[in-house]
Amino acid sequence: MKNQFLTALFFVASVTGVFAQKNPNGLGDNQPGRQKIKSLYIAFITQELNLSETEAEKFWPIHHLYNEDLMASNKGVQNVLEKEEANLNTKKKYNDKFIKVLGAEKTNLFFIKDNEFRKKMVEKLKKQRLKKMEERKGKS
Repeated sequence: MKNQFLTALFFVASVTGVFAQKNPNGLGDNQPGRQKIKSLYIAFITQELNLSETEAEKFWPIHHLYNEDLMASNKGVQNVLEKEEANLNTKKKYNDKFIKVLGAEKTNLFFIKDNEFRKKMVEKLKKQRLKKMEERKGKS
């Protein structure tokens, strides 16, 4: 357990720089909330998949490309079905790459846990927004 935590912490620290995106003005991403979510995501996936150091070293760079492709495939897409189709096509594209690093079972688990994390984050953000709206109404 301690080894898993240290591995996750190591990769959170080392991969966070890889995930830092540039703003159009060339400066790094200054949104601490976004960085915190990325760090939580990396730790969550590393722990849930029980990634070894070797797996993590190979997995996260591929994941970074996967994530970039997911975001790019969604740019400008308004139609929900088209967006889902683009996401599915990107997942299919990277499935074999993930299998080579993680194996079929962990790859399947990755897609499940990735979806689980995203749902949890959406729910948490919804709750935070509702709380802020209620606080604003209370002050009025």
